[in-house]
Amino acid sequence: TQLAPTDDPLVFAAPDLEYFLDSPTLLADFIEIPWEVTGPNGTQQIRIALQHDGSAADVERYASGTRAIVREAGVLFGEFPAFDFGQYTFLAVYLPWVNGDGMEHRNSTVLTNTGSIRSNVVGLWGTVAHEFIHAWNMERIRSREIQPFNFEDANMSRGLWFGEGFTSYLDDVLLRRAELIDTELFAQRIGGAINVVTNSPGRGFSSPVEMSMQAPFVDAATSVDPHNRGNTFISYYTWGSVVGLALDLELRDRFPGIALDDYMRAMWEAHGRTEIPYMVEDLEAVLAELTDDAAFAQDFFGRYVWGRDVPDFERLLAPGGMLLRKARPGSPTFGGVQLRYDRDGATVVGYTTMGTPIYEAGIDRGDRIVSLDGRGIRSSGDVLSVLRGKRPGDRISVVYQSRDGERTSEIILTESPALEVVTFESAGLAVNAEIRRFREDWLEPKGR
Repeated sequence: TQLAPTDDPLVFAAPDLEYFLDSPTLLADFIEIPWEVTGPNGTQQIRIALQHDGSAADVERYASGTRAIVREAGVLFGEFPAFDFGQYTFLAVYLPWVNGDGMEHRNSTVLTNTGSIRSNVVGLWGTVAHEFIHAWNMERIRSREIQPFNFEDANMSRGLWFGEGFTSYLDDVLLRRAELIDTELFAQRIGGAINVVTNSPGRGFSSPVEMSMQAPFVDAATSVDPHNRGNTFISYYTWGSVVGLALDLELRDRFPGIALDDYMRAMWEAHGRTEIPYMVEDLEAVLAELTDDAAFAQDFFGRYVWGRDVPDFERLLAPGGMLLRKARPGSPTFGGVQLRYDRDGATVVGYTTMGTPIYEAGIDRGDRIVSLDGRGIRSSGDVLSVLRGKRPGDRISVVYQSRDGERTSEIILTESPALEVVTFESAGLAVNAEIRRFREDWLEPKGR
């Protein structure tokens, strides 16, 4: 636990009720793995309290990666926080019967997952990195809009695209700098986020700031009513990570010697170490001061934070030897949709995405597709058979059962809009010395 120890080994203390409520405690036959780092007030202890059902080799692998993440996080922010009682604890439980989650606290984090270290170590490290970054960004660099925290009402912050989103980008950066993933996998991960934000219809409804304001409805909310949020919402984790990536690359391109690392350190200096909560306007002001370019900061925030634009990632990624491209060029699609197959057809389980051919054909949740292009649909193989040989622009008939009976419509196939990011190497493009220098500064280890 992060609670304060006392002379009695079974008694711990909290300065107030709020601190107590923020201090999870693990009671288990756990493995404790401690090591030391240097903090602002001297030596501090980092420790893992690990409960799992794997081997000693699994423990060493997990602990080695976690140490590397901790090391790189300290370098990224320039220093470790002054942890209360000189200690930070990872409460890690990886067992088949737990509820999976990661949750930050002031001087600890809870890490639970049904996957084992052996089968899912990169995924587990990703949560380690994300939650440890929160020791800076969320726990100490905090939004003023949730200060003080209200335990009896919804707490809304316009800054979650920064608190959660930038953290989501930086956890991938830490995994790469800790050499726990390679550059190709890093490219795939940022490409997935770019694809979601670029192609989601939700971008037409709200900005990253406005998406953040919806947190009380989407993050651990209790409503189970059917909804169409997939068409109107983009997670502030995902959109914020894309904004963080864009800012990192824009800074490196326009302001030599400055990167997102420097921006996070500037936020730490102004609002983290001091624990002076920020408003979204303060985030822009810190960027303006860091770059000595208020016009750049205003334009960036206006377009990508308050606005809904997507940055030009094809241009921004090229200096790092990465290529943004269509994932399935020329491949026809009627729109990504979840179907449940049986002998009577294929039932649409979730929403259909606005703007896709199946949506435009009038098909929605609960409808049952009976046939496509004259062929009965009872399996995913039947769908693939219909699409085989088709091209974007081709028209296929669809018969489906809706609430008011059987209907016939037409689907006009389009090219798959899916995007991906790959390295120049995998795309067969040359990587020169300038690209290697850019990558080294961006993604190579800093803490050695």
